[in-house]
Amino acid sequence: MQNSHVEPPPSNPAVQAYEQFSQSTPFVTRTILIVQAVSYMVSWFFDPHYALGNIPHFSILRFEIYRILLSPLVNSSFFALILAFWSLQDHGKRLEQSLGSTSFVWLCLMIGTLTNLLFIAVSFTLYVLFGKISFLYQDSSGIWIILFGTLSMECVRAPRGSTRKLFVIDVPVLYYPLSLYLLFVLMGQGVLMGQGISMGLGYALGFASNGEDNSAIGQKLDRYLLVDSVTAKAWEDKYLNDWTNRPGWISGHVAAGSGAWSETDAVGMRLPLFGQSRSVEDEHENSISSSSTTTLPVGPGRTLGGATRRGITSAAEARQARLKALEKRAQESNNS
Repeated sequence: MQNSHVEPPPSNPAVQAYEQFSQSTPFVTRTILIVQAVSYMVSWFFDPHYALGNIPHFSILRFEIYRILLSPLVNSSFFALILAFWSLQDHGKRLEQSLGSTSFVWLCLMIGTLTNLLFIAVSFTLYVLFGKISFLYQDSSGIWIILFGTLSMECVRAPRGSTRKLFVIDVPVLYYPLSLYLLFVLMGQGVLMGQGISMGLGYALGFASNGEDNSAIGQKLDRYLLVDSVTAKAWEDKYLNDWTNRPGWISGHVAAGSGAWSETDAVGMRLPLFGQSRSVEDEHENSISSSSTTTLPVGPGRTLGGATRRGITSAAEARQARLKALEKRAQESNNS
């Protein structure tokens, strides 16, 4: 009796594409993109902006505060969805790998909330000045009220001579968010006040923190917009323990830091988020882990679900080493 060899059925290309997307994209970035896609499909049947959009009349006068927090998840534009996938697949992925999933969620929440609060304040101001009730029914929603803020902050911190591609056009990096905003307007999206406020907020915060990181403003930005690894670890242990076991979740204590931005992108620039002190600390921490004597193999970076590249150095030892390295650098700069 001959053994018949039965070939497995060919796998579904759509399933393969989703599995590849799921494996290569961190948890929060992946979740945001999936929610954006679902919101767009829901918009075929009814407009989600009426239910979740940040409309000042409903958010304030009817006390529907949840709109301020949830409006970034709303999307009904295919054009905005495509650009969100294009941007988050690079920008969001590396930002989450750099900060960790908890800190990335917090940054998105803070940027979105600040943008929506400013949007409400501007809308009521225009209503008082011009007496038009239509200002209270404008909508601020979509993931781009977060992305414009984070993109603007990074582009302000980038080297002034660098450029970044907007499709096939090289744009000076400082004006990249503005060029992207104008593209939205030219594609028929109209004057987007929420996205414009987010972009202005990002520029303002970026320029405010563009000095030394030990300045008062820089410290306030780090305190309110970013969650340090110790706080992130405490939150994960206390509140997010179930989420940390999900595929693609990057815990705060194993985030890549500035190493997530170490690979030069297509236009030859590197984009740290805040200042140089954070990058110096991460760089020295990487040198400690690479020179540590351990039998465990340490790769050049961290893959999702893998081990940290920071070795087995304890947090206290790493902190002391960073302080010594910074003191040594300061002494060398003074001597030179």
